[in-house]
Amino acid sequence: MENLHFFSHESRVSLELPIGWEELSEENHQVVYCYEDFEEDNSEKSWINDPRLMIKLFPSPTTNIDNLEQAAASSFKVEHEQLEKLKHTELKVDGYPGILDIFSYKDSESGKPLTQFQVFILIDNVIFSFTGLMLKKFQEELIPTFNDAIKSVRFIFE
Repeated sequence: MENLHFFSHESRVSLELPIGWEELSEENHQVVYCYEDFEEDNSEKSWINDPRLMIKLFPSPTTNIDNLEQAAASSFKVEHEQLEKLKHTELKVDGYPGILDIFSYKDSESGKPLTQFQVFILIDNVIFSFTGLMLKKFQEELIPTFNDAIKSVRFIFE
């Protein structure tokens, strides 16, 4: 599958996503990419049906790598119904340490089952959060897409 290259001045992140993805918004150290009309059946038009990848920067109180575990734990503990952790692992992204969590839950607003792909990366005193959100029924198709996007990430600080 052919990919498109994206770069955000707000996040300082360069990455690749498949054709069909587009930038939805970019502001305040945050960028959101989405795939509109991912599902052929648009009878229930809602943002929740469109997969998205959000990148957000947070200040870190220290440069200690333990902050990644704390960020991952606090993200996972957010109140959701029927929360199920599918994966928790360490990884390197563009040479920087990171943590990947994948979990599913029932969205409290729509009642739909969702899967969240979450990566936290620590660079100096900044935590980079990558959040992929999708309907659970598409996780087999989209988790590899998010994995490939993370593998393509380059941080550009010039």
